[in-house]
Amino acid sequence: LDGKALYAANCAACHQAGGTGVPGAFPPLVNSPYVIGDDLERLAAIMIYGLQGPINVLGTTYNSVMLPLGATMKDDELAAVATYIRSAWGNN
Repeated sequence: LDGKALYAANCAACHQAGGTGVPGAFPPLVNSPYVIGDDLERLAAIMIYGLQGPINVLGTTYNSVMLPLGATMKDDELAAVATYIRSAWGNN
């Protein structure tokens, strides 16, 4: 599966093609501890179940809604996106 293509189709509208997010609206995925941190279960839960309410990413608070992707994407598709975002844009 092509994680980059799945990201473009399902995530880039909010988090942007380069993972930079939208200031004040949608958090960046670049260097985000939610993406590159050791808590892979947290990343999976956010992708599967969504997230609502305030979240602090790299010193900025975002208070928007991420819709759950678990209802519209298969597990292997979510895994491909997670792998892509954890290795794209200089993330490692």
